[in-house]
Amino acid sequence: MTDVLERISNWHICPSAFRARNDAHGIVTQLIDILNRVSQNTTEDDPACQREYERIITLPGQSIGSFYVDLCERLSDEINNAELRCMFPAICNKSIEWDCNYGSGDEFLPKIGELIYAIDSDIDTLSSNSYHATLRTKIGLIGYTSSGKTSLMCRLLGLVRPEPNQFFPVRTTKSTYYPLQYDRPDPLINPYDERTSTAVTFVDIQGSDRGNNISSSGFAAGNYLDEIRKADCDIYVIVFHEDLDNDQYQWMRFIKETMNRRYVLVRSNVDHSFLRKFREKSGVCYGMSSIEERNKFSLPTIAGLRSDFEVDDHDVYLTASDYLPDSTDAVLLLQNEGTQPFDLQQVLDELGRLAPSARHLRVQTLAIRSIARVINSCFRCGYVLNVMKYKIAGGIAAVIPYGDKLPRYLARNSVQEAFGITENFLQYLKHRQISVHSTDLQTLVFQKYVNLSVTPRKGLRLNKGGAGPAVAGIAAVGGSLIDDIVRGAIPALSGGARVATGVAVIGTGIALSAGVCAWSAIKTGKHIFSYTNELCDDLIIISSALVESMPQEQSN
Repeated sequence: MTDVLERISNWHICPSAFRARNDAHGIVTQLIDILNRVSQNTTEDDPACQREYERIITLPGQSIGSFYVDLCERLSDEINNAELRCMFPAICNKSIEWDCNYGSGDEFLPKIGELIYAIDSDIDTLSSNSYHATLRTKIGLIGYTSSGKTSLMCRLLGLVRPEPNQFFPVRTTKSTYYPLQYDRPDPLINPYDERTSTAVTFVDIQGSDRGNNISSSGFAAGNYLDEIRKADCDIYVIVFHEDLDNDQYQWMRFIKETMNRRYVLVRSNVDHSFLRKFREKSGVCYGMSSIEERNKFSLPTIAGLRSDFEVDDHDVYLTASDYLPDSTDAVLLLQNEGTQPFDLQQVLDELGRLAPSARHLRVQTLAIRSIARVINSCFRCGYVLNVMKYKIAGGIAAVIPYGDKLPRYLARNSVQEAFGITENFLQYLKHRQISVHSTDLQTLVFQKYVNLSVTPRKGLRLNKGGAGPAVAGIAAVGGSLIDDIVRGAIPALSGGARVATGVAVIGTGIALSAGVCAWSAIKTGKHIFSYTNELCDDLIIISSALVESMPQEQSN
């Protein structure tokens, strides 16, 4: 506990983290005080200490432990933010610069090119220094309550026979209510390339109560898939001691297909099954058997267990509940680690093999997350354009059929210019030869400059509103025609001059009701905001593809 206190006391980060640090400092200091009092005075009133403990970790009027959970969540957020600031200083500096002053219209400051170049610079720096090598891969352990996750993590951390106060409690009931993270002192070694080592952090994620089925809607806040997602680990170890059920298979699919992460299957408490089957095969208890009998029956017994616990297309590793042997037979089986017929070392080897690529994926994920954060906070805002002039132009242009298409086209062009989507940037994308799934792009801006992984979707993606198919089709043709006219007629103009020119081209010779003009103005404003959001979505997709195209790290 004092190590934790020392670490959080050395933070030098933002004010919100400072408040979290102070809260953490306070709660740790109070808990240490209770621990010292109990240790020094065995007559200390246990119920009084328990009440004080509950008061310290609980927010007033809320459930027990609410303050602890809230603090853990805040600390977790600040740790993630600190990790981003450390890994991507250039992009974080851009975010700070733009957050302080967006500008607007022709003075809109955030530019996508500067953002991409910043992330490129940060990743180049990561690849050339030692921080990338020390970035820890997060390995989460998940499973049902009392499935043996914590005991297995002790073994993976290298705690062979810990002292009673050396690590967290292991209980037969739920013992983890928030993901607990522990750094492994020694890195994991890739068994296929011993030059490649990876620092790892193991995360003990709270167990799921068996029978508390995932909702029929699949992923939803509050169910176990949400716990898996929030832990945000690079690799997951699924620990189980009974046959896998539908919920556990859904965890696997979620990790693999939705999170795009890897998982390892570990069958725990195999020593109990081993001892039972050994007795069935040999006719004698393990503790009473001779060396010859153990040599004869151990391997067939293990082979039978592997057959019983097979999972299609995935290895299952067998481990023992090393810390809680429940019989003299189990003690004898587990006391000589070198002769144990179980798979702890194989689990470590498999994690060591997966960890380097998981670390690379983590860098990519953090890069994408940081760039998406900047796009969402700095680009996706209401200050990109002076929308009012386009709304006025849209209202005036509504006097002729499809006339309101012109201000909308000009606004889209102006949004692109404000974001810095220049010809130079588009040619940069073309040079990078990135691939994007065509159905992911919501606008046509980038389609000529990236490789589309499938044939573009046929038909036009229109917000038809209440219009029927025929009206929507005519509107699409009209809109396309107006776009072509504008491209040919006013290529050299920009900003307010193009809006004025567009209105002059349309003319005001046809008088319509004020209601129609007002409706057109509102629709023009909504179109601009909708297009801005669609373009931001496309920028995130393009940025993600750029990050994913960066080469794998070199072996250490």
